[in-house]
Amino acid sequence: MWSRLIEHRDVTSQTEPDQDPSPASNEVVEADQVVDESLQEGKQSAFLRSHATTRLHTTEERIWIALTGHSADWRRVPKSEFQCLAVIAAAGPNGVLQPDVTTFTGQDKRSVPKRTDALHQKGYIVKESCLGGGSKTSLLRLKRFVTSEESTAYHQVDSNATRVETHDKPLTLIRYDQWFDDLIRLLKDHDGIMTVDDLRFKFVRSDPSKWQTRH
Repeated sequence: MWSRLIEHRDVTSQTEPDQDPSPASNEVVEADQVVDESLQEGKQSAFLRSHATTRLHTTEERIWIALTGHSADWRRVPKSEFQCLAVIAAAGPNGVLQPDVTTFTGQDKRSVPKRTDALHQKGYIVKESCLGGGSKTSLLRLKRFVTSEESTAYHQVDSNATRVETHDKPLTLIRYDQWFDDLIRLLKDHDGIMTVDDLRFKFVRSDPSKWQTRH
């Protein structure tokens, strides 16, 4: 896969200057030292170490197609919006919280919401209201990563801009629309009447964090 990738006409590889690969990258894993599973892991590790300083680059046109589905068009997606889009795409399928986009792009926090709204309206991203990190915010994901089958109220995402200590663990947030759908479904299943305690138990039994039980 690596060979085919670096041979692509739109891809170039470059080794970072002044950072030679670790000597450990030349280590050979002997077959008689480990079992087959460990040997395979050793080969993978050696490969990764040997390319630790290698960076792959592609063309601007290829990046635009990957992120937007069309060729470069700075009128359609201004530079400031494209920077936000790149950060959202880099977060992968789990997405990123809006405060983190502000941090990573270095843009004014008053402008980022308008730019992510524009990206959502143009169909490049999915923007959802959520409760994450102790406050109401937005979950942002590249549209191509979002499937129509998603229906869970809880979602996990890595975040550095929250008021809740996560101890380097993924942050669990609540997606408001799905949470409301679950609420209505529960009420219908109980003839429209449930106690607050029963509702709370149904919603937080899988992740009874204190901040969730208060909302």
